[in-house]
Amino acid sequence: MPKRWIPGEVITAGGLNQTCPFGVVQQPVPNLTVNVASGSVSLGGKIVNFSGGNSPQFSVPASNPRIDLLCLNNSGELEIVEGTESSNPSAPSYPIDKFIICEVYNRPNQTAIKDFDDSVNGYIRRDIRPFLVLQKEVIESVASDNVRNINSTARSTMSYSPVKLKECKLNFDLPACRIKFSLHGQPHGPGGNPIAYARIYKNGSPIGTIRSVGPGGSAEFSEDFTGFQNGDLIQVYGWVNELAIESVVSYLTFCYDAKISKFPGYKMISEVEIINQDP
Repeated sequence: MPKRWIPGEVITAGGLNQTCPFGVVQQPVPNLTVNVASGSVSLGGKIVNFSGGNSPQFSVPASNPRIDLLCLNNSGELEIVEGTESSNPSAPSYPIDKFIICEVYNRPNQTAIKDFDDSVNGYIRRDIRPFLVLQKEVIESVASDNVRNINSTARSTMSYSPVKLKECKLNFDLPACRIKFSLHGQPHGPGGNPIAYARIYKNGSPIGTIRSVGPGGSAEFSEDFTGFQNGDLIQVYGWVNELAIESVVSYLTFCYDAKISKFPGYKMISEVEIINQDP
């Protein structure tokens, strides 16, 4: 049932979503289902009505993340179309005989599906309701050396295991781009063969080449990627092999040439933006 506002109640994004047809929110006590608001849609040549309710339970991936689709079938029932587990998962093909509501990102060991990414649980990754998607911008991009965003702050670690140092969030689909970052190996006394490492990640999973420098060394690294989507978190993780060196990462930079277009008759609902949000 759509949310009814109480006079004086604080307006929240989740509450607003419940007022929209097929709006999706986490449960009041988050679990492995989500709540979907009521709505009606034309599907398979007939009007399908949904009175609102809870989704089926999302299964917990065995070893790698997975992206699923939450859909409505022509019988008015919610269904989950499961994707494939991968260290860098992508959404399954969108079925043409179902109404697609949203993408859900699932993690191994998750205990809940949330409205936001807490880096531990699954989360509602992308709103796919067609009457909203039609209002979004379309980005055509090509990897280049044209700088579009720089996250310059230097962050460092002396951890033996990868630690997130830099992070940017996309609020638009980015088909192709070049990502650059700077890596410096800060010496900390004598050692055997100290090396500072860094690597590009997406949504907490490695996607880039492992880069490295020695004590006192500095380098800028560049790598091209494709298929980034609205809501993706692009990150750089760093680590070392000895305490005689510190991994220092800075200047996470996005480079691409782009053309921004709109569906005729619709306005863009958000500016094209890369949000710097280091941990």
